[in-house]
Amino acid sequence: MSMSVLIKQAGVPNENGIIFTKECLQKIAETEPPILGEVGKGITNYEMSPDLTKVSHVFSDLVLNEQGDLYAVPTLLDTPIGRIIGNLQGIALNFGLNCIAKVDENGVVSPDGLELISISVCHANST
Repeated sequence: MSMSVLIKQAGVPNENGIIFTKECLQKIAETEPPILGEVGKGITNYEMSPDLTKVSHVFSDLVLNEQGDLYAVPTLLDTPIGRIIGNLQGIALNFGLNCIAKVDENGVVSPDGLELISISVCHANST
């Protein structure tokens, strides 16, 4: 059975104060699958690809609803990190977007040049 998970809400700042508009999330929803999921933040210093040593999931069926909520269906992979995540029964997870993007002085992401690199997976209480 496949279940969608909430990835991001339009207009809601993330932990870094970055805000994705509904237009940006629609562009991300149109990304061709598969989209890799990494444990942790996974992308630093403008890396253009996911860290394959941290891949745990693949995401498909990205959908943006009327309210601006981006959902996707994760599939756990048989990788070392995927097996660790699979053993964490009952642990709440958060998901984030690892993108290359322009961000204005208010923390709002521009859809121009926006590129999804991966979706991060982390423990709900991590910072």
